[in-house]
Amino acid sequence: MIIEGGGRSSGALAGELGVAVLVHLGNLPVDDAEHDAGGAGMASSRLEPGTDDFSLDDLAVGDCWEFGLAVLTEDDILAFGQEYDPLPYHVSRETAAASVFGGLIASLFQTMAVTQRLAVDHFLSKRHVVSGLGIDKVRATAPVRPGAPLRLRVTVLDVKPTSRPERGVLQAEYMTLDVSDPTQPVPVLSMVTTGLWTRRSANFSSADTFSSSDASQAQGTVARDSLASSAGE
Repeated sequence: MIIEGGGRSSGALAGELGVAVLVHLGNLPVDDAEHDAGGAGMASSRLEPGTDDFSLDDLAVGDCWEFGLAVLTEDDILAFGQEYDPLPYHVSRETAAASVFGGLIASLFQTMAVTQRLAVDHFLSKRHVVSGLGIDKVRATAPVRPGAPLRLRVTVLDVKPTSRPERGVLQAEYMTLDVSDPTQPVPVLSMVTTGLWTRRSANFSSADTFSSSDASQAQGTVARDSLASSAGE
C-alpha cells in the first residue's frame, strides 16, 4: 500500500492530483470566547487534526475534513484476499475479470483497514483517544480497484459528555473517496464510528485505566441518545 511516508508518498500523489493532504470543509474555528458542543465548554482557539494536543475540546458537530491519500496495488489486494477474504474477485485476476466487477477489487474489510490507517495518520489523536467503542452503518458504495487513490472524509456527528468530566464520546462518519478524478470524488465506503476521547484539561496519563464499566457507561450514553432520537422521529 502506498501511503504518506513510504515509497510514492501521499503528499507527492496529492500534488499530482491537485488536492491538499488536509482540507477543512466545515465549521471553521469559532470566534466566541466559549462554544458549547455536546454540553462541554470548548476554547475559541481550536486545534486542527494532526496537532499533538488535538482533543475532544477541538471537535464540534458539523466539523468536516478530508485527509491524506492511500493506494492499494494489485499485490496488496491479492495478498489480503488470499489471507483474509478469499472470494474469487479478491484473489484471482482471471476470475475477477469474468465476474460482475470486470476485474480485481479490494475486500470491503481491506478498505475499512485502509480507512482506519488514514484516520490514525491524520485524525485520531494519539494522546487523547482512549478507546474505540464501535462501528455502525458500514456501507460499501463502489468497488475499490488497484491503483485508485483513496482519501478520507471525516464528519463529526455528535459530541457527548460522560459521567467523568475529563472524557466524552465522539461519533463521526468516515467516508472513503476514490479521487481518481479530484473534481468528481466517488464514495467507496462509509461508516459511523464511536470512540471515547479525553479533553485537554483532563491531565490524562497512561496510569489511568480503561475498564469495561467505562465502555458500558459510554455505550449507554450513545444508546439512550439513539433511542431518544428514534422516538422523536
